[in-house]
Amino acid sequence: MEEKRNISVLIVGMAGSGKTHVVQRFLSHLSMKKKDFYSFNLDPACITTPYRCDVDIRDTIKYKEVMKDYGLGPNGGIMTSLNLFATKFSDLFEIVEEQSKITDYIVCDTPGQIEIFTWSASGTLISQTFSAATPTCIVYVLDVTRVCDPNTFVSNLLYACSILFRFRLPMILAVNKSDLKDPSFVMDWLSDVTVLLDKISEDSSYLASLSRSLGLMLDELYEYFITRTVNISAVTGAGMDELLEMLEKAKEEYTELEKEKIKERGAVEMDKFEADKAKEEGKKEEEDDREDDIVGGQSISHILGKGEKEEEDRKECHCECPCPCSHSCSCSHIHEKKEVVEEKEKDILGDGLALRCDRIA
Repeated sequence: MEEKRNISVLIVGMAGSGKTHVVQRFLSHLSMKKKDFYSFNLDPACITTPYRCDVDIRDTIKYKEVMKDYGLGPNGGIMTSLNLFATKFSDLFEIVEEQSKITDYIVCDTPGQIEIFTWSASGTLISQTFSAATPTCIVYVLDVTRVCDPNTFVSNLLYACSILFRFRLPMILAVNKSDLKDPSFVMDWLSDVTVLLDKISEDSSYLASLSRSLGLMLDELYEYFITRTVNISAVTGAGMDELLEMLEKAKEEYTELEKEKIKERGAVEMDKFEADKAKEEGKKEEEDDREDDIVGGQSISHILGKGEKEEEDRKECHCECPCPCSHSCSCSHIHEKKEVVEEKEKDILGDGLALRCDRIA
């Protein structure tokens, strides 16, 4: 069977933006298009999912038990559940890598509280697992009924910017609920920042002043998203074809980003190699200078006499020292030092480190 070059899609967004229903509609659209897909649910607190889950975190982690056992609140329980799930990242990588060869799309639904996934160590680990196995794109879902307020719009863009720079993956803005409100104003604000600033100026509050400053600072970000924004509706299915087209372009963008990362890593490794090489050369020059100083300050006969004395010491030494240049006056010190090091290593390592959680299948 010919291997497919698929793409992983991470669906993120503010609570209430409709991420889960976007996933449901997107998977339904893929079924209509006769596309193979594999789905993940990473929200341990959801009660039901309106789509088929191939991998569900709720089957592995019991959210309410985590809250009870660790004495946590709702958000702390979700974050801890995600952290526990991330300990199985090797199994997750095997699944993603295997499915990347036989499916067209891998779709991942994330927790409702966006900060739990985007700013936790487990969120970063999971996203890196996906991107290491297959081209990966982030779809940031906006609620058009909320971002019609320019202050909320700027806040969402700021969050999208932070995710973009943290994960360094292609991102698409999906303006959801277009069936409730015309989202054309989003493109107007992105294409002309002065229109957005004029709208913000209608409000004289301190928040509006902050939003205006942030709006000016994010000017370059608008240029990035102007060609990566799509209006969709999880209810009617509008915009799903356009979303598929953007995901295809995201594959190419992912490839370019990976080339840049490889080039950056290569430059860093080269700089490190040159620095280490210069350091070694400097040490060698210092040792040569030190030897010259020693030879210059002692007579030849004194140096030869010292060598004869060390030879006699070696003959008197009966220990099994592997170093041919060691002599009796230093052998005991060498062996004692070796014993101390071995005892310290034993104290630090103990019998090994073992992590276990009964809630993990």
